[in-house]
Amino acid sequence: MKPYFGLKLKHLREQRGLTPKELAYLSGLHRVHIHMIEAGTRRNPTIATRQKLARVLKVGIEELLD
Repeated sequence: MKPYFGLKLKHLREQRGLTPKELAYLSGLHRVHIHMIEAGTRRNPTIATRQKLARVLKVGIEELLD
């Protein structure tokens, strides 16, 4: 089973109509990094990474810290 964070990230990204490539571009992260997070192979993104994703997804950082 995929870790909760990866599932949550994918759900938020899809809700906003973004592809992984678009999310990567807008957040300044590499698309492979996004894929790895969503797939669960990168399980503990840093706070800085979470902040970048939260900014693009327009959610509070606390929502990505759960």
